Amino acid sequence: MPMKLPRKPASSIALLFLAGLMLAPQIVRLIAGRRNDWGQRTVATARHPMRPFTVTQLDGRPWRLDDHRGQVVLLNFWATWCPPCRRELPGLAALHRSHSAATLAILGISLDHTGPQAVRDFATEFGLPFPIALADSGWQLDQIPTGIPSSILLDRQGRVAKTYPGPASEAEFQADIDALLREPPIASAPAIAAR
Repeated sequence: MPMKLPRKPASSIALLFLAGLMLAPQIVRLIAGRRNDWGQRTVATARHPMRPFTVTQLDGRPWRLDDHRGQVVLLNFWATWCPPCRRELPGLAALHRSHSAATLAILGISLDHTGPQAVRDFATEFGLPFPIALADSGWQLDQIPTGIPSSILLDRQGRVAKTYPGPASEAEFQADIDALLREPPIASAPAIAAR
């Protein structure tokens, strides 16, 4: 009687790997379809303030969150090597051009480790008109998203109104910005409490 050889574990692992590759697009579609469940706009009474922070822009000037009280602020985290980031950035540039500086401030925060010159070259190539800063290792915001591209939308009082865990369209950003701009303006700019 011939002896049956046991299956090698490597072949089982290879089969699982192949099955995972075949299912990956469906999983991504499922996740992408639910993305809005993760990033709903928060009602004003439930929003929390973002801690004050200052970053250095590529041109060497400081960008302070506190200087933008009264504006809707969109913080966009990206990197030059990220294909979804590259697709999202032209929409952000269009948003910047279509709003006055009095109503909307966009800050691009590059998570690149290649240095400022590579990010400057990228920003020039893509014609990015909004301020760009490099996130450095000392910048510890507890609200920083874990993946890129990701964005954080702040209302005119500096409170987190919505997060975008992944790429968003220009139309989605525009709808959320418009909703925040329709909210009553702040009477006075109270200081954001440091945590």
